[in-house]
Amino acid sequence: MGDMEPSFLLDDFENVLGVALFAVGRGARSVTIDLAAIQFLRIQFASRMRAAVNEPDWRDNWRREAPYLIAQAEALGHHAARLAKQEGRRSIAGRDVVIAIAKVRGHLPVGGRWCPF
Repeated sequence: MGDMEPSFLLDDFENVLGVALFAVGRGARSVTIDLAAIQFLRIQFASRMRAAVNEPDWRDNWRREAPYLIAQAEALGHHAARLAKQEGRRSIAGRDVVIAIAKVRGHLPVGGRWCPF
């Protein structure tokens, strides 16, 4: 953890999570994401993301692996939106996210060794 204060680590965590959630939304395009689905994503990936930003060289890892995390998050949003549309909904629900995670993991590389999404 080095000399960094916990507030900086919390900000870093929130920033990385924010980038991932923004990418999910970009992949979903015009389909909204309900708050329960966003909370599910936060809970699902929080411990891995916190551990990642606690590593001393996390920024170097982020520069190298951010494109993978972003691509995977966009694909997740795209798949979840498609599931919602198939059921005639204009909003992604938690169940759509659960199914989309399984689909994305089967077709895209993991979001990097550093911060798997």
